[in-house]
Amino acid sequence: MRYYIGRQMFVVVSSPEMIEQILVTDFSNFTNRTKPNLISKPMLDSILCLRDDRWKYVRSLLTPAFSDTKLKEMTPLINQACDTLLCNLKVYADSGKAFDIQRCYNCFTLDVVGSVAFGTEVDSQKNPDDPFVKNCRTFFEMSLFKPLLVLILSFPFIMIPLLRIFPNKKQKELNGFFIQTIKNAIVYRHQQDAAEVSYDEMHPLKPVGLLALNFNKAKI
Repeated sequence: MRYYIGRQMFVVVSSPEMIEQILVTDFSNFTNRTKPNLISKPMLDSILCLRDDRWKYVRSLLTPAFSDTKLKEMTPLINQACDTLLCNLKVYADSGKAFDIQRCYNCFTLDVVGSVAFGTEVDSQKNPDDPFVKNCRTFFEMSLFKPLLVLILSFPFIMIPLLRIFPNKKQKELNGFFIQTIKNAIVYRHQQDAAEVSYDEMHPLKPVGLLALNFNKAKI
């Protein structure tokens, strides 16, 4: 099946056998995604935007973070977020009132990502004013004005250069916040003796996310 975004055609693969071949057998041949035009640094350096050998190199650094051992170490953090979710759902259920369950699961996802990836302990359902929560919410709520999006998709060769001229102050503030959060985690990691600090010792302090532990091994 194929569809169009503006003038660009995309192909949707629906065959399970072909999907397996793409994602497993021939995965090394499908490293590149659609070239981003409106994305700037640091998002431009993320694995979703990297291409060819650079993508393979960064992926090799990230892969150990998703090993069986690391996933098992994430389990207590995920379980903690699940317990918080269940407690909040029970409060809503006991009240007998209607509530926005999508918001509950959005907060649950944010709690898991914050603790596992950033090493930040947040309860986004009970503490919506936490800086990490507020910046995450702002990041996901940011969207282009729909008529402007139509113009970009219809006339990318004109609109994209124009958009690059005008700075996005809010985006820069968000980038700065998350970059500093990651830098703080990496600095803390360098201050610890990895051979002596066990996961049980690290867990109560929440100093650094499990995914960030790999970034001190090589310069990205």
